[in-house]
Amino acid sequence: MNRILTAAIFATMLAACASGTDHYKSASEAKAKLANDYNAGRFKDVIADADMLRKAGALDAMAQLVIGQAYFNAGDFPGCVRYAKTVNSNDARELQARCAYEMGEASHP
Repeated sequence: MNRILTAAIFATMLAACASGTDHYKSASEAKAKLANDYNAGRFKDVIADADMLRKAGALDAMAQLVIGQAYFNAGDFPGCVRYAKTVNSNDARELQARCAYEMGEASHP
């Protein structure tokens, strides 16, 4: 009976992982994942972490700036401009200007 229960729990956990359910419920866990993804150079994952941070109540100004920088580092300059426009800080405006500049440079090799 215990093995059946263990197998059922394991199967449920696997299904949750496969369905994309995030397991980062606390703000500190969400921020740790963001930092780990950024430091590992997984910039697309950093961008995807925004929703998880929002759900955990951890999407503060610093996290938003890191996400904007991830767009830049991933080479998604139009995405960077769009995202930076939603963040109200001088740093975000500087990032937006830099991304806009890079967009212009990319179109004029």
